Amino acid sequence: MIKEFYIDVETTGLDTKNSAIWQIAGEVIIDSISKEIFEFKLAPHPNAFISDKALSMNDITIEELETFTPPNQVFNSFESLLKKYVSPFDKTDKLIFKGYNGNFDSDFIRSFFVRNGSNYYGSYFWTPVYDVMAIAFLALESQRSGMPNFRLETVARHLGINVETARFHDAMYDIEITKQIDTIARRMISSIVSEKDLGL
Repeated sequence: MIKEFYIDVETTGLDTKNSAIWQIAGEVIIDSISKEIFEFKLAPHPNAFISDKALSMNDITIEELETFTPPNQVFNSFESLLKKYVSPFDKTDKLIFKGYNGNFDSDFIRSFFVRNGSNYYGSYFWTPVYDVMAIAFLALESQRSGMPNFRLETVARHLGINVETARFHDAMYDIEITKQIDTIARRMISSIVSEKDLGL
C-alpha cells in the first residue's frame, strides 16, 4: 500500500527555530485514491519571528495571523488526521512526505511537533522526504540551463501548466500545482528511461 501525503506550509520566516507555520495544507492519497484534502490556519506561536517579507509575500497582516486557531489546537487536529491513516506504533505503516522543496516543509513540521511536546514525527513519515523539486530536476536536467530559476511557478509554466501568479504562496494552491508537476515530471522520466532502454 502506497500512502502519499502531499503537504505545503506557509511560514512567517525561513528559520525553523524561531519562525512559525501559519498555514498547512495538503492531500492524503492512498493507492492513487484521494482520501482527504486538508487545510489549517494557525496563529504564530508566542514570540515567533515574523518577517516583513513573509507578510508581503503572503499578502497578510500580523493582525490577521492572530485571528487564526491557536497552534496547539491545530497540532492536535493535525496529529488526529495523521492517525486516521497511520498506526504510529507500527514501524511498517507510514506516510510518504511529499512537497516541492519538501525538506523545507518537513523541517518546519518536525519543529511543529517538537514545539508541541512531541518527538514522534518519525512515527508518521518515512525517510527520506519525497522532494518534487528533485523529481522535476531529473525530468528537466537537459533544459535547466535555459531556465531563470527553479521556483514552483517557473517550473510549472515550463511544463505547460496553466497557473495564476496571484495564487502562489497559498498552501492549498501550491499543493495543487506541486501534484501536477509531480505527475508530469514522473511521466517524462519514464519516457526518458524507456527511450534509453530502447537505445533511442
